Amino acid sequence: MSAVGWRRSLATLLGTSWRADRRGVVLVLVLNVIGQLCWLASMVGIKRLFDAVVDGDRSGVVVAAVLIVGVGQLTYLFGMRQWSASITVTERTAQLLDEELMTIAGGLPGIEHHERPEYADRIALVREDRRRIGFAAYVLGVNVRIWVQLTGTVVLLARLHPVMLLLPVVAVASFVAQTRAQRVTDAATTATAGLTRRRRDLFDLLTAAPAGKEVRVFGLTEELIGRHRRLAEEIDGVMTRAGWRSALLQATGRVVFAAGYIGGIALVLERAVAGAATAGDVALAITLAAAINSQVANAAEEFAYLRRMIGTGRHYVWLLDYAAVAGGRRRSGEPAVAVPAVATSGLSVDRVSFRYPGTDAVVLDSVSFAVPAGTTVAVVGENGSGKTTLAKLLLRMYEPDSGAIRVDGTSVDDFDVGAYRERVCAAFQDYCRFELVLRESVGVGDLARMDDDTAVLGAIHAAGAEDVVAALDGGLGTQLGRAWQGVDLSGGQWQKLAVSRALMRESPLLLVFDEPTAALDPFSEHLLFERVAAPGERSTLLISHRFSTVRMADRIVVLRDGRVAEDGTHDDLLAAAGLYAELYSLQARAYR
Repeated sequence: MSAVGWRRSLATLLGTSWRADRRGVVLVLVLNVIGQLCWLASMVGIKRLFDAVVDGDRSGVVVAAVLIVGVGQLTYLFGMRQWSASITVTERTAQLLDEELMTIAGGLPGIEHHERPEYADRIALVREDRRRIGFAAYVLGVNVRIWVQLTGTVVLLARLHPVMLLLPVVAVASFVAQTRAQRVTDAATTATAGLTRRRRDLFDLLTAAPAGKEVRVFGLTEELIGRHRRLAEEIDGVMTRAGWRSALLQATGRVVFAAGYIGGIALVLERAVAGAATAGDVALAITLAAAINSQVANAAEEFAYLRRMIGTGRHYVWLLDYAAVAGGRRRSGEPAVAVPAVATSGLSVDRVSFRYPGTDAVVLDSVSFAVPAGTTVAVVGENGSGKTTLAKLLLRMYEPDSGAIRVDGTSVDDFDVGAYRERVCAAFQDYCRFELVLRESVGVGDLARMDDDTAVLGAIHAAGAEDVVAALDGGLGTQLGRAWQGVDLSGGQWQKLAVSRALMRESPLLLVFDEPTAALDPFSEHLLFERVAAPGERSTLLISHRFSTVRMADRIVVLRDGRVAEDGTHDDLLAAAGLYAELYSLQARAYR
């Protein structure tokens, strides 16, 4: 994807803040400008105060003092209100950004983005810095305020003496130096993004529950801590070197400004001694010279923060572009075809080939077979033969590189992916444990009927999971998951709920079972598939290593190295004495 320009990045960030809180964004910008105009007024008040004191003008002293105190209070009040408004805008923007990130990650039609390192790095950076994006309106307001302040300061310095205009010019050297210093730091942060993500993953691996058993059984604690430490040292090395280079650049800029500062003050003092400048001019020069140093430092810091924010925004825009391209990817430019309510001929796979993104290895090579309407087709093969990949393609988690998958002769590419998914369902070996109320954990398989106890119980019965509900005192209302002070289930019980979830939808076009019963005993699996394989309107694709279950299928497809090696009924394949017969015999001997 093409590089993202800074203008588009900034516009996108501000657009996010604008959509989150329009009134707040306007308020932040206006209050920043008014606050700086008040500050400039206080500078004029300082000059008048010193001049009035020297001239013995009591009324002038009072007016100047009132001006300084009054605008000082206004500056404070505007600053407090501006900060309060900024916090509100930031919180609302961060919430909107969280929702949009979740939409990007979870709303894409496929899952290939999860396997792209570039995507993973970018979304990790945006996730870590999403509050920085939330500060877009505030940071822009601060930058506007500083430049208003700098402009006013330059005007006041010019009124003292034209040579004083060199002071802001000298200050630019400090600004440039600090900007370059920040670029060095930003480049180091980007360069270590992958290492930082890996270090965080190691931390999560060791501190989260899923890996807890294997970490202890294999004694991995010290190994993982050691890897985490080495990554930290590598990251620290890169960042430390960048820090030294950054410090050297900043020090150079400050030395240049210090020389200009001393020269400017000396000039005004010389003019005052010669009678060409007043005491107020000297006080104003000292105040402005000191202020401009602070202003330049703040300008460099805020500009650098703006640059970092824009950098994060580039990653965010890249994600938005990626989601737009992936979400709108269709082979046909024609309007989407309606998904049939009932399949008449069924599903067919026609010469489908596929490689995973970013790899050259062919996972599926010209695979063809059919799943007639109302039948059950089993797919078997050795590990790595492409069975699970095939299931993902049928569910449109990926798109084939070539070939087509059709329903009643229509390519699934011609269907809206969301509409197609509403007409299919699946259960996976790597199922999700939805730690919700049991009714919801099953019911999310069909959101429209999630609260329909009759539908939920029907799915539980179809999956043979009645024993799970019967074992819980709270029945369907039982909270699941110890993290929520609920009940923790066994692996087999969780898997039964996953299968129940897959059976929530009424009469789907296709039901995909990808090793969904690995944690079940053979008897429970056999009972389940007797029910699932019963004649009906839906087509079922079954992936299983248990041949006692596979033999119940109407037809069996045997994959080897991504190709269809055999295709036929159980009896036909045994008679052919090929790969299927060999695998079946090996498993049969294991059960003797």
